[in-house]
Amino acid sequence: MPRIRRQEGGTLIVLGPGAIQDLRPLLRELGSTRPYLVTGPHLAGGPVGARVREALGDGLVGTYSRSRPHVPEATAEEVAEEARSRKADALVGLGGGSPIGTAKAAAFRLQEASGPLRGPACFVAAVPTTYAGSEVTPVFGTTDLERGRKSVVRSDPIRPRLALYDPELALDTPPELTASTGVNALAHCVEALYSKEGSMEAGLVLAKAGMGVHHGLCHVLGGRYNAPHGVLNGIILPHAMRFNLPIAGKAYRELAPQLHVRFPRTGDAALGENVCQATSEFIRGLRLPQRLRDLGIPKADLPSIAAEAMQSKSVRANPRPVTVDGALEILFAAW
Repeated sequence: MPRIRRQEGGTLIVLGPGAIQDLRPLLRELGSTRPYLVTGPHLAGGPVGARVREALGDGLVGTYSRSRPHVPEATAEEVAEEARSRKADALVGLGGGSPIGTAKAAAFRLQEASGPLRGPACFVAAVPTTYAGSEVTPVFGTTDLERGRKSVVRSDPIRPRLALYDPELALDTPPELTASTGVNALAHCVEALYSKEGSMEAGLVLAKAGMGVHHGLCHVLGGRYNAPHGVLNGIILPHAMRFNLPIAGKAYRELAPQLHVRFPRTGDAALGENVCQATSEFIRGLRLPQRLRDLGIPKADLPSIAAEAMQSKSVRANPRPVTVDGALEILFAAW
């Protein structure tokens, strides 16, 4: 079957069933002959990992199979050290946002070690099996587990130079992971509609349109409680959308037809509320957790979470200014 191939923002995007067979020649085309695979234990030990290792062939210099959610800083350091010791020239992230983010965080460390004049020590390639969107962005997050703090970094050189989408590899992805990362993609699109910077396709909006209060809160919550990012997206998104109602009228008019929301005669305020409600119902239909309390997050912690969120660039970039009280309003509604 013919492959779809396009260049977008420095990333070569290749899409098609069976596209994984082209991974090794595509990496060679980009200058890599010594790829290093970064993934998690589930994929590494199953048929998907086997297919990717087979596609990489004898050029593969090693596999890291212990990626973890929210990319602990120690994990990124470990991958960087192993890749350096094996003289890897590409880090191939296989899976969702965690392994791809781990590859990006490790590449960033290798880049810093090599110095700005020499350029990145190796580039990142991504083979996604979920809908997190990390495969086309210059953004990654790492977590200081001791402090429970997640930091987000933007660095253009770590944007993956290859994003290879083979839908056959996603067939083994658990339904709940498909649902939660799909909501993450939806959230990217929603934030892009009312971003200050413009919009593009779901993953690309992080690179072109940036993020807002919704993702900022999810990053704080994920860093503190190690809760799945996609699940947090589903909980926070409708409430963050309601917070942005005063500035998001045009955005919600564009979103309404996609959610089968009819245009009421009473104007944008009613339409916006209907869009928020439809979003909540859509997420509920995916059988994802609906409340922060379902994840064991204490109500007493919400004020400190709101205060910490004020340090987030994403929160500060929200098109409607966010105060501590505003962040707390969203969190209480989501709890």
